[in-house]
Amino acid sequence: MAIKALPDESKALLILLASAFLFSLMGTFMKLSSRDIPSTQLIFYRATFQGILVLIGMIFIVEDGGIHTTGNRTANATRTRLIQHPLGRSHHRSVVLARGIVGGFAFLNYFYALKVLPMGDAVTLFSLYPIITVFSARIFLGEEILWSHLLAALCSLLGAFLIAGPNLQNTSHSVSG
Repeated sequence: MAIKALPDESKALLILLASAFLFSLMGTFMKLSSRDIPSTQLIFYRATFQGILVLIGMIFIVEDGGIHTTGNRTANATRTRLIQHPLGRSHHRSVVLARGIVGGFAFLNYFYALKVLPMGDAVTLFSLYPIITVFSARIFLGEEILWSHLLAALCSLLGAFLIAGPNLQNTSHSVSG
């Protein structure tokens, strides 16, 4: 079956799976290169290349999900590029700026943790951010927290403890069984 024939949700799941694989590769490459390069310099490289790729995407990807081409102007006349407001509209700029600052500090912490901790532990602990997001959405956006959210959060914390807990409690000894 061709990818074009798949429903949008199936395409999105495949793209998310590819993204997870690419994040895994990024973490592996970061861990390998962190032996010789400071984590702040690695973040600079990542941000620079990511910024270039995002900028290219914003120029060539149009609002309806199609690819912007210059050859067929009539077909693209109703489409708009994603880069209409690079810094956001004026009433969103402070939120966009805050998100950039918070995201920058988050990546500083993440890359440092990847450098210092075993990769599995760092990625496991980083993967707990959806739990924090559930509670942040309640505080900042007024979203409802369901019992299923609380149960999933508890299971996630338990899983993270089982995976990373023994190594974080005693980093000088490996767990043997």
